Amino acid sequence: MRERLFTLYAFNLELARASWRSREPHIVLMRLQWWRDVVADAVEGKPPRQHEVAAPLAQMVETGAVDLVALEAIMTAREAEAEPEGFVDRASFDAYIAGAAGALMTCAAQVAAGRALTAFEQEACAALGRASGVARLLEATPKLAAHGKCLLPLHRADRAALLGGETTAGTRDVVMQLCAQALALLRSARASRLGPELRPALLSAWRAERMLKAGLRPDHDIFMSFGPESPFRRRASLLWRALVGGL
Repeated sequence: MRERLFTLYAFNLELARASWRSREPHIVLMRLQWWRDVVADAVEGKPPRQHEVAAPLAQMVETGAVDLVALEAIMTAREAEAEPEGFVDRASFDAYIAGAAGALMTCAAQVAAGRALTAFEQEACAALGRASGVARLLEATPKLAAHGKCLLPLHRADRAALLGGETTAGTRDVVMQLCAQALALLRSARASRLGPELRPALLSAWRAERMLKAGLRPDHDIFMSFGPESPFRRRASLLWRALVGGL
């Protein structure tokens, strides 16, 4: 199970790297298409491609250990990262988070459980994934901005300011709205009391609450408020989550 989770997360990392390796949208889409072909070849029973992630991923597809619908949602969401102007509205951003983070969590939960999820479990895992996805995106935004990218659903002026290193009032308003919605999703997932067999996948959201609450502060700074915790606090927090079994 651990090896399969590592493979899934490595696959997701390869998809995320596609938009970092080039600023040309068609190049990014070509890289993502390569991974679509990896999955399609595995479905058709073709020999896996020579790649440290492609080969074990193909094996997971062939054995039914991974949800193909979720994989498709993840790859489709990553295509949106190729857009140079980012997300033009909240609806497109929500669809991106649902695929890039929500589908990833449901996929990981299925791998951890070793079985198909119930509809109830899928809904709860997707909610937790979306909440965690917003938190992780906020944490990554400074590095994305330094790379000339913005994935937050901001107005053009706010987006330009963010890429220039400034957190505007408009950006704070958007972030506060995103964090409020994400915290509601997190509470909903916790109330679902998912089974312990899913825990290896759910623990990936262990830092979400702290970052989302930081985004609710009216005076937060996108470049300062979502930085990493001290190594001691990170280890202590993760250990506590593991011991109590909470999300």
